[in-house]
Amino acid sequence: MLPKTMKALVAYTASDYRLESEWPVPQCGEEDVIIKVEGCGICAGDLKCQHGAAMFWGDNSQPAWVNPPFIPGHEFVGVVAEVGNLVKNWAPGDRIAVEQIVPCWNCRYCQSGKYWMCQPHEIFGFFS
Repeated sequence: MLPKTMKALVAYTASDYRLESEWPVPQCGEEDVIIKVEGCGICAGDLKCQHGAAMFWGDNSQPAWVNPPFIPGHEFVGVVAEVGNLVKNWAPGDRIAVEQIVPCWNCRYCQSGKYWMCQPHEIFGFFS
């Protein structure tokens, strides 16, 4: 049984990152896998985002790409804590490294099996 809350670093704005001690643990949907994160890398994108880069937070010439509040970090490893009813090939206790791209499954690249080229994709660690 998963706890109801967890500790999390949460980005609200480029200048407002907070360590939250009672952040809600995500609910596991039928097709979801909940991972207990054991380690997370920090890449240049994370640093650019934290420093307010327009490519993430937007400016006068482009809209924001991120969707706050979000938990930063898209290069992570951990242990499967819970799986949804429709999930196959994963079970609680499995060690896992995560693909950072969240494909749309509708664009031409996703439809042709090249999900890593998904045009409107999201990335873990930048979206709520």
